[in-house]
Amino acid sequence: MRSLFALLLVSAGWLLAAETPPGWKLALADSGSADWTAHWFLDGKLASVRAAPDGLILQSGPISAQDAGHAVLWTKDSFAGDLRIEYDFTRLDANRDHTSVCILYFHATGLGTTESPADIFTWRDRREVPAMSLYFKNMHAYHLSYACTGGEDANYIRARCYPTKGEFQKDTLLAPSYGDVHLFATGETWHLVTEYSDHTIRLTATRGTETHTWKWDTASFAPLRAGRIGLRQMRGRESRYANLKVFVHP
Repeated sequence: MRSLFALLLVSAGWLLAAETPPGWKLALADSGSADWTAHWFLDGKLASVRAAPDGLILQSGPISAQDAGHAVLWTKDSFAGDLRIEYDFTRLDANRDHTSVCILYFHATGLGTTESPADIFTWRDRREVPAMSLYFKNMHAYHLSYACTGGEDANYIRARCYPTKGEFQKDTLLAPSYGDVHLFATGETWHLVTEYSDHTIRLTATRGTETHTWKWDTASFAPLRAGRIGLRQMRGRESRYANLKVFVHP
């Protein structure tokens, strides 16, 4: 019995090591099937989160709720330095509202002012209605938008760096902007990997044998080196997030 137990421990350790990419250290792992409040807190008074056997379900408020319908699920922990963030993403909604996108935030902090302290948890009450402007005017953060819906210019992948200097659409944008990205259909599960190092952000989406990669140079912006990770959904969106892992360089 003892030998079998030891073998199981060794096997478990080997599997964990096998899942950790070379040069990285696992800093957070969440399958999405347990109590979500252990690792996360939520912006959005009309949003809901529930843990399910196959992952964490994040449901935004209705389209009719306008800004009050948005949602952001934040990590309780902050992470510093180079990052690798990966998770399985499944779109569950059939929303066609042209403003509805999903966004990954990372290295997010407040501006350090009286109204927007660096620790964004301390002013979460201001974000019960999580209007976009509260974020891009009051935070430092990297932003990756994906799984867009509807509209003529909807199927894109874009990266941004907050805060805005005045014109959000122009002065936060990291080049290039990728269009005609016809992925993330309802019910499809994509494995998303975001890596940030050496002034480069790289996003890779994999489903079966299909792989797509996009990358951006951040050198034209002041570097962001620490902060929280957030999963944003605009109004009317519902998604499943499973097997989320965050890696840092030791």
